[in-house]
Amino acid sequence: MKRVIIMNRMIWIRMLAVAGLLFLLSGCSFNPLSDPKTLIQTPELPSDKQTLSSVISAELPEGASIQSPKNGNTSRIQTVDLDGDGTSETIVFYQTTNGRINGMIFEQSGDTWVKQLTIEGSGFTLESVEITDITGDGRRNLLVGYSNDTASNDNTQKTLDVYDYDKGKLTKEDHMPYSYYETIDMDGDGINNLTTMTMNSNPDYVAVTVYGYDNGFKKIDSIDLNNIVSAYNVVAGKVAPDQNGIIMDQALGKSGFSHLFIMRDGKLEDVFQLSRQATWKDVQIVSEDINNDGILEIGMVEIPAGWENIAPVETPLFTNYYQWTGGVTLEKLVSQQYRDEEGRFVIKIASDWMEKITLDTKSNKDKDLRFVLKDTGEKVAEVRFFSENEWNNHNGDWEIIAENRGQVIALWENDKINIIQN
Repeated sequence: MKRVIIMNRMIWIRMLAVAGLLFLLSGCSFNPLSDPKTLIQTPELPSDKQTLSSVISAELPEGASIQSPKNGNTSRIQTVDLDGDGTSETIVFYQTTNGRINGMIFEQSGDTWVKQLTIEGSGFTLESVEITDITGDGRRNLLVGYSNDTASNDNTQKTLDVYDYDKGKLTKEDHMPYSYYETIDMDGDGINNLTTMTMNSNPDYVAVTVYGYDNGFKKIDSIDLNNIVSAYNVVAGKVAPDQNGIIMDQALGKSGFSHLFIMRDGKLEDVFQLSRQATWKDVQIVSEDINNDGILEIGMVEIPAGWENIAPVETPLFTNYYQWTGGVTLEKLVSQQYRDEEGRFVIKIASDWMEKITLDTKSNKDKDLRFVLKDTGEKVAEVRFFSENEWNNHNGDWEIIAENRGQVIALWENDKINIIQN
């Protein structure tokens, strides 16, 4: 009788594992108020996904759980033609009962899937899974980031394993330490480079290294930064119309500064060699393509005209985004915003009015913000914080932009001037 109970328990565990996989593959949402009976019903899936989920479940080691990467593409199950032979492969990573991260690769065979191999991982946390051609041979590589960190520390030392998959065989091309990495064509040869940023504490420095592939990864160039601080954002892409690069935003306390890395004539450059001066900001701002033109911008802060001698704690700040134009300073302003410190709202200044607007020095950033023209002092927009009672009895043409803790935050704008970007 005891053996029957144990067998029944194992059957239920298998059924729940299959149901869980079907749920992941279906993209169904979970409603905690649903009838419990409906939660054990198998979602309707295309037959190929039903088959895939069954095969994965059958091959998953007992007690293992499928893992989602912490960063990048967070899909738990990725299907792609890895080796370019016209047949799809599915890649799954899981955590074993001893905490290790391992993976499996399945290959489609007719109407079913066949497990090809097991990937022995290099850590206890799955940091990232990227599928891209990094060796330039036309086949997609599998780049997997591992760590032993369980505290969600982005600056922890990680390990990047680069794999090549061909005809059912997996080859580990390299195994290297990193804190951050990017895959982008840095040297302009049309093939993506692998660039790692590794933070070391003894001695204190950040090593930025660009690799190319030629029968193995070879270092093209490297820079050591003599400062060990936390990076809170790393982004790669176009930094000018004809230039790829990597921007690394670093934190120093609550403040920040940004490095811009590019390659010219085969040499890696830190464009702002005095980054703490050239790109220093009193608050941390994430660099990004703020205006969706395909080029990355660096964020800075600006004290509004007239507020230079007012206590910093009372001073509101503009957030300005600049595009690099080839020099050692940031000059091309592409976006100007007022960002509420508590994240309740953002006011974007229309491009024709950037740098022509300031804030009335009688403004209070938690009560009433009056946007005025620098040259005339004319009020052209206002953000006001209303109590619920004040809002119910207000007059004027106000638009609600946020509600917070019983307050209504509303915007008034001079429609004849239209300084606010919709």
